[in-house]
Amino acid sequence: MSHSLPPKLKHLLAQRAHSGLLRTPKVLSGVDFMSNDYFGWAKQVDTGTGLALGGSGSRLISGHTVALEVLEQRAATDWGGDQALFFPSGYAANIGFFASVPQRGDVVLADAHVHASIVDGLRLSMAHTFKFAHNDLNDLNAKAVHARAKMHPDGVLFVVTEGLFSMDGDSAPLSAMADWCAEFGAYLVVDEAHSTGVYGERGGGLVQDLGLEDKVWARLLTLGKAMGRQGAFWLVDQPLKSFLVNYARSLIYSTAPSPAEVAHITQTLILAQERGPEARAQLRERIQFFRDTAQNLGVLDHLWPAFGPIQAWKCPSQQSAVLWAEQVQQSGFGVKAILPPTVPEGTARLRLCIHADHTDEDIAGLLSALKQCL
Repeated sequence: MSHSLPPKLKHLLAQRAHSGLLRTPKVLSGVDFMSNDYFGWAKQVDTGTGLALGGSGSRLISGHTVALEVLEQRAATDWGGDQALFFPSGYAANIGFFASVPQRGDVVLADAHVHASIVDGLRLSMAHTFKFAHNDLNDLNAKAVHARAKMHPDGVLFVVTEGLFSMDGDSAPLSAMADWCAEFGAYLVVDEAHSTGVYGERGGGLVQDLGLEDKVWARLLTLGKAMGRQGAFWLVDQPLKSFLVNYARSLIYSTAPSPAEVAHITQTLILAQERGPEARAQLRERIQFFRDTAQNLGVLDHLWPAFGPIQAWKCPSQQSAVLWAEQVQQSGFGVKAILPPTVPEGTARLRLCIHADHTDEDIAGLLSALKQCL
């Protein structure tokens, strides 16, 4: 990891430990008088696995299991992290992290296009937050110089970006950003929701793909996109994991996944290692076919210059985006118009997600239907 836990966070953990209030998830047994399973229904089992289908309580009460610990160890090993901490969703993970980790007197510099979950988490934070122009290192540097004036002498500077942006489909300049953070003494945090599984030798996202694991302080990998499951992991070091367990309210007060769900997620991670290389290669080929076909049809200029699975079709207005989406849907293709405030004013688009199992006919048919809208 690029940094140790900031001194203020170390102090908060030490205070809690000194008062005997430091939380550590434990596997508990005995006759259950602690869970929220008031009807006993959480004990119903999956007929295939024999595992309980229900979640009986939060991780710090009754929901912690050995299987969940093993799942986190697997995620950390597969995706190149020291430790992993499971959250019920990517949204909950970002809310918990950004509401608790940046402290009063700290400064957060966030890319202008970061996901709503990051924005919402930062709204709950006591730190000063500034946005820098999308993927613009010059503006990042200018905002950092300005932000230093608002920082407490022992304040921490956090830089937040995404690996693959969910609406434009472009990637952050992670290598250059990691070098800048190292020079500036900033803590780099990367949300890899849309790059999980798609990039990296073992599916660990763009950070893993670029070999930046030791230069990124914390990164979020989620299961709800390419992995086809629900849930997310923060990849962090042990002190930061302990801090999140003790201060991330969206973890502390959320029901832990059921044993059956943990088993299903574990099988998904195993499958990702067995079939991931083939799936990534097939997806790359499909994306290239999509771009090549768009060029052959003379419509490449109507697409954002993105080379990942998220492709955006430019629309001149919100009205045209809605109309074109309806027309393409009537042709048998599921597309969605993306409108403000999800995207900035004047940038309405159709968001197109390329899948590894799309056929040549699927892709060519979609692009032909889009061309007919022009």
